[in-house]
Amino acid sequence: MKKSSMAVQKSHPLKEKYKQAISNFSNEFVINVMGELVRLNKGMSKNEVISILGEPFKVESCDNKHNIKLVFKINNGRPISTRYSALFFNEELVYVAKLN
Repeated sequence: MKKSSMAVQKSHPLKEKYKQAISNFSNEFVINVMGELVRLNKGMSKNEVISILGEPFKVESCDNKHNIKLVFKINNGRPISTRYSALFFNEELVYVAKLN
């Protein structure tokens, strides 16, 4: 009599963690501005973001003419300010990333 073997594939723990991180992705970005947490939502207009964070420190052009990247410096009462990059596509916020 021949035994049939079933191969059970287990997912690697890091793959599971990565899948969980993707499923927990949020459309909200939180930035500390002078001790107050400011929430920026994906899809906000460029003017709304500028009204919250102030004038950008630098404007970077992108390869795609519909994209624009604004860099903001936020001084939270520290000697070194924190820089954030905000990417917009068709004038709508796509992401915010802390640069330093």
